[in-house]
Formats: sequence, structure tokens, C-alpha cells
Amino acid sequence: MRTSSARPSSTPTPTVASPTAVAGAGGPAPTPAYSAAFVLGLRRWFWPWARLWFRPTISGWEHLPETPFLCVANHSGYGVMEILTLLCLWAERFGLSRPVVGLAHDIGLWWPFRLVVLRIGGVRASSAAGLRPLAQGFPVLVFPGGDLDALRPFRARNQVVWGHRHGFLRTARDARVPVVPLVISGSHAQYTLLPGGPLIARLLGLRHLRLATWPLPLGGAVLLGALGLWLAGLLAGPWVLLALGLAFWPNPTRIDYRFLPPEAPPGADVEGPVLAQRATALRQRMEGALGELAATRRTPWG
Repeated sequence: MRTSSARPSSTPTPTVASPTAVAGAGGPAPTPAYSAAFVLGLRRWFWPWARLWFRPTISGWEHLPETPFLCVANHSGYGVMEILTLLCLWAERFGLSRPVVGLAHDIGLWWPFRLVVLRIGGVRASSAAGLRPLAQGFPVLVFPGGDLDALRPFRARNQVVWGHRHGFLRTARDARVPVVPLVISGSHAQYTLLPGGPLIARLLGLRHLRLATWPLPLGGAVLLGALGLWLAGLLAGPWVLLALGLAFWPNPTRIDYRFLPPEAPPGADVEGPVLAQRATALRQRMEGALGELAATRRTPWG
């Protein structure tokens, strides 16, 4: 199944292959470690639970161009469940005929996360990593905010936090492909993340790991308290395991996805401050759409 192209008339024709030519049945995989069987397994085992727990909705399919594009999204609630749920929705829409390459943060390539990330089409985020699949005809998904966005405090759940990052626009410019914004609402309600993560990251010296913040979930405080009581002999071990589950098991929350109309890529001569201004305008546009989605919810959880 294909959606009709929604690319603005000002978008130049990309010098890349058609996705139909490279991603159809029997075509090459988007990345060396990509596994269609693994994606089908997710659809079979993960999707039935995720469909009930997260009650996902998705709109804006008509805005996806038929040719390759760079999809730019906000990141929330660690980012794990929103990616896997989106992957299942995508596979439900397109089957295996149009796989997506995801640009992943370094931490997503650590063991054991890499066992999943690599098999669903994830690669280490870089400009070159984005250009290769676009040139081969595959759409690319990027979360510019990375850990800053995924681990922002709960009170900032309706914000889009990128930290002045705009390298993804260079990728779109060099590949000459449109940029499709994707806003995700509700995913950040999986966890109640507390403020102070950037300070903890600085104190722990995590910059060399490309981590600008550290997760501080409310459930983590419960876990630390339970560990303290256990060490003091005031709490049995099974209660500590229950506290561990409270710290990392996601809350049931409806996740809403919305693709926005695409934007033409920056011109070949756009660089520096102008590129940064373009990224800021895109972020603000997405934040406005995120606010609109949030306004349709009775509570942060749906």
C-alpha cells in the first residue's frame, strides 16, 4: 500500500532511487543487520500487548511522499516503546515493502539494546549513516533531541527539546529529500521523569558517552527507598523486585502519532545560522502540533 505524495511543488526532485525499486519483495535490506523475520516477530508477540497498553492512534499518512524522505520526530519516555509501537503501525500499513532506517543514539547500540535496534533497521546516528539509505531509496527516521528530548522532565512533556541540534537538515539538504515532521503525544506519560537529569549527567561525567542528561523517574526513588529498607533488614527481597518493576514498567498511556505536511529541504547554499533558524522554526511548528494533540487528551495518559 502506498500513500499519495504530499511533497510541496518547491521541493527539488531527489537524485535517489525509488523505494519501490529497492524495497519491494526480494529487494535488498535497508541495513546489514535488518531482519524482516524479527519485525514480523514483533508484530506477532509485542503488538497485541502494545495495542492494548498504549492504545495507539496515528494520522497524516497522506503526507508521506512516495519517494525517500527524512522523518523528524520528537522523542519521549526513554523512546523504546514509542519506536516499537510505531514500527508495528508502520508494518501494519506497508507490510515489509517499505522498511525504515532509524538513526540511533550510541546507547541504543549497547548490549542488550543492540539486539533489537540493529534488527529493526537502526544504525549509529551520523550524516553519512542517513545519506546512504536515502540514496538507496529508503525513508530515514531521526530524533534530533536524542536523550535530551527522551528524558526531559514530565512537566515538559508537551515541549520539543533539541538542544540547538540541526545536523539532520544538512542530511536532508545533501540528499535533496523532503523533511516530514512527526509529533508523538502521550509517550512521555509512560514515566514520571523528575527534573535535574542534566546536573546528574555533569556530576557523573557522562559527556564522553554522548549523554547530556540522566533519567530520574519517580519510580526510581521508590526503588532506592526499597533498597535502603532491604539493606537495613526492614523489607523482604520480593518487595524490592516489585519496586524494580515500578521503576521501569511503563504506565498505560495512549500514544498518538501525527505526520505533518512535508517541508522542502534547505537549499544547497544554506548553512550556519540560517540552517539553525530553519531548525528552530521546524521545532516550533512541531511543538505547536504537539500542543494540539495534547489538547485532545483528558489526562496526560489519554
